[in-house]
Amino acid sequence: MEKNKRNKPRQEEKRPMNPVTNDLGVDQDEQAMNGDYGMLETEEEDRLHDHKK
Repeated sequence: MEKNKRNKPRQEEKRPMNPVTNDLGVDQDEQAMNGDYGMLETEEEDRLHDHKK
């Protein structure tokens, strides 16, 4: 019988910090355009902008 591997805790991914983004992965230019309390674009909105170019 195979061992059940589903109960193993996942290890957290360690991603290198990008100097352009902050801890949340937010582009600083986008943060400045939206203001301190502005809504960030979703991944879907980002893809739509990429397709329009």
